[in-house]
Amino acid sequence: MGGTPFVTSMVGDGVYKPAKYTGATVAIVTPSYHFDIYSGKAQGTKVELYKENSIEWTGYATPNLYDMGFTKYKETIEIECIDALSTLQYIKYDIPKKSIVSLYTIINKIVKKCNAYSGFVISVNTQLNKDTTETILDKLYISE
Repeated sequence: MGGTPFVTSMVGDGVYKPAKYTGATVAIVTPSYHFDIYSGKAQGTKVELYKENSIEWTGYATPNLYDMGFTKYKETIEIECIDALSTLQYIKYDIPKKSIVSLYTIINKIVKKCNAYSGFVISVNTQLNKDTTETILDKLYISE
């Protein structure tokens, strides 16, 4: 790994960008090209940062090229990455048939399309009343 092997940054602020996306730059010291890193697909090369045994960050290498000067025995290459949620902009939302479904179902389906997350968390503050465990997302319906 390079001098700063993994650097993350947050993108998206303000009222009109409520989602907070993260990017990362991975620095690798290598004596040769790594053609298996490049992928033309948004979810082609998965990148995960572990701290001990738990995943701290997960995403994908962006489809880009890198340059090696071959002036030294080992060169440092930097690979730009985006978080898994950001890859959804490249994936078409499809449905087998039109139906009316809960907002919870749609969000769950979208999160699974990231191919990185097992689910999402909803605050207990979104319960409809104190006697139920259903959230507002379970009771909001929309036509796909």
